[in-house]
Amino acid sequence: EIFNNLERGWCAKAQQGQGKGQVIMDLKRFILRGQVLSLYREALRTVRVAPAHLRDELRRQVRGEFVANESQADQVQIRYLLSEGKRKVKELDEMLCGVR
Repeated sequence: EIFNNLERGWCAKAQQGQGKGQVIMDLKRFILRGQVLSLYREALRTVRVAPAHLRDELRRQVRGEFVANESQADQVQIRYLLSEGKRKVKELDEMLCGVR
C-alpha cells in the first residue's frame, strides 16, 4: 500500500501509458523511487536487531516517516529526505550495535 501511494505521488506529472492504467515515470524518478524503497528496507532490517520491546514502536516510527512524505514530488526535497533518512538509519544502527 505504501509503495503504491509512493508511486502515485511521484507519477503525478508522468505520461499515461498505452496500457490501461499504466503509468510511465521518467528515469530520474524511477531511480529515486528505488533509492527510497532501498532505504525503507534497510531501516526495517536495522529495526530487526532492536530489543523485542522496542521493535514495534521503531517499526511504526519508520513507517510513519515514509508515509508522511509519500506524496513528496520535488526531486530536490526527496534527495534531502533520502540523505536525512540514511543519517538516521546509521545513527539507529550505531545505537543498537551495543544491544546485539
